[in-house]
Amino acid sequence: MCVGADGEMTFWSWLAAEEESATSAWDCALVEISTDGGETWSNLAPVGGYSHVKNNNPANPLPTGTPCWSGMHTWREETFDLTPYEGQSATFRFRFASDALETEEGWYIDDVSITSAGTGVSDSDASIPARFALKQNAPNPFNPMTTIAYSLPEAAHVIVRVYSVAGKVVATLKDGVEGAGQRSVVWDGTNDRGQSVGSGIYFCSMTAGEFSDRKMMVLLK
Repeated sequence: MCVGADGEMTFWSWLAAEEESATSAWDCALVEISTDGGETWSNLAPVGGYSHVKNNNPANPLPTGTPCWSGMHTWREETFDLTPYEGQSATFRFRFASDALETEEGWYIDDVSITSAGTGVSDSDASIPARFALKQNAPNPFNPMTTIAYSLPEAAHVIVRVYSVAGKVVATLKDGVEGAGQRSVVWDGTNDRGQSVGSGIYFCSMTAGEFSDRKMMVLLK
């Protein structure tokens, strides 16, 4: 894509990675950019900078001192300023590098959006979905948070609920009108009273107009 004026990239991120300390990482998550069709790549820093740098463990393939994210955080939005690349053709990649000695859940990203004043793309503003759809939650299995995404080809009253295997409502995540587009909600493993629920199988149900679907989810603690 060609980066236009006032270019910006945003996405939502969930991370569980092994860190050595609050600033030093065994495992690393980061974003890279290429302006020569993928021949070379450079670290793309988020607004506010990365939280960690890669330590000197040779089992992780990244160079020592590489800026990155590590540790654990729930879903949050990340922002990248693309104005230094205005007018250039840019390619982006998301990297997760590990020493594979101790394993965590890893890195999840969602709702990537690249916008600018003149040109750009945004997956939230792209072509309207052709049909209603409920997507499989991610991650799955999960602990304690998971994202449930769905598609709306038109505005509709949407109800998203979590049910137990006994068919009882555990939590109502959405009950209201939403416009057409790609949407998502996050379930944090609690019921409608704010209490954490136990490990097991749950079902996510979505209705929108005459559309109805459900997916099985597995909560592991």
